[in-house]
Amino acid sequence: MVVIRRMSRPRILVLISVQSGYYRNIVRGVYRYATARGGWDLTRNEPSRTKPMDVKNFTGIIHCAAGNAISLEQLVEQGRPLIDCSNWCETPGVPAVVSDDASAGAKAAEYLLGLGHRNFAFAGFNAGLYSPRRRDGFVRRLATAGHSVDCHVLYEGERVNGRYVNQIERTTAWLRGLPKPCGLLVCADQDALHVSQIANAAGIAVPDEIAMIGVDDDDLVCGLAKPTLTSVRMDGIGVGAAAAQALDRLLSGAQVESLRRLPPLEVVVRDSTDQQPVADPVVRGAIAWLRMHADTKVSLSECARSTGVSLRTLQSRFASVLGHGPAESLLALRIDHAARLLAETDLPLKAVALRAGFASAAYLCTVFAARRGVTPGTYRKQKQRLAG
Repeated sequence: MVVIRRMSRPRILVLISVQSGYYRNIVRGVYRYATARGGWDLTRNEPSRTKPMDVKNFTGIIHCAAGNAISLEQLVEQGRPLIDCSNWCETPGVPAVVSDDASAGAKAAEYLLGLGHRNFAFAGFNAGLYSPRRRDGFVRRLATAGHSVDCHVLYEGERVNGRYVNQIERTTAWLRGLPKPCGLLVCADQDALHVSQIANAAGIAVPDEIAMIGVDDDDLVCGLAKPTLTSVRMDGIGVGAAAAQALDRLLSGAQVESLRRLPPLEVVVRDSTDQQPVADPVVRGAIAWLRMHADTKVSLSECARSTGVSLRTLQSRFASVLGHGPAESLLALRIDHAARLLAETDLPLKAVALRAGFASAAYLCTVFAARRGVTPGTYRKQKQRLAG
């Protein structure tokens, strides 16, 4: 009788959280590489800060956990081949595959400069490597263009004149004190959502007063922000695939790079930067007012009163700054709103028109086709095809 022995398959531990879109993309990248390669058994677990993890039954490990240096040290002590993707702390002796955070900061700076901004700010924190690196890349790129950056540390309160000022009060005061209009980079999308909520509560208009951009392009978080958040998309899938490839090489006895950084992919533009910077505070305030009221029956005289000037003065200042009147800006805002509803909902055209502030579906069709070059129905079909 012939006995066929099964070759043991490498057991790979994917020790990566799925709490954010970026982490989930790293997991996707690992699984894509493993699927194409074949022959690996993958197990994914959540990293733990405190519980020791016995990894003796695994052949190799891919690790990614923000702020989880304890877990990494425990893994190193157990002597299994290991690739780290955390971007949180230095990993001497452990090969790392990470995103290029300094380049992400520089890419955000390039984008905001391209919009025409001349005032800049950064919000982040000092724990972990990725936030300071994103800050430094942002600051360096803007310095080459002759601009400075007002930097703020999030989530820290302070005692002032015997009174404790909590982190929300500190951040509110900082946002209010920034020169307007201002281009603001926040270290990551989740933190940008936090800053966006503070700005909304304080009545600070985004994007009219502050154009806000995050990093990671977590589509769920970016969609929850109000307005939706522009973000630098990092190559999480590429990081995961490169980490799996590096582990594959380690398991075969080959040498791997001690550190590999993958550049960001692109800036994904959403509503939080959807406005050219306007220096005139009256025009800027009027646009912010129109943005808030564009889906209702709007009186331009009321808009003018909200900024403390007459309608004639408002029209004159719009013409001087933008080359058109407030009615033209209102129409553009309504068309943008209609486009979002067409792309993101299945509402019938009549409902889209009413929600975007148009008197009728026929009028929406006329102005939409004139401005966008396609009918609302064609636009919706195009967006649905792109979404898959």
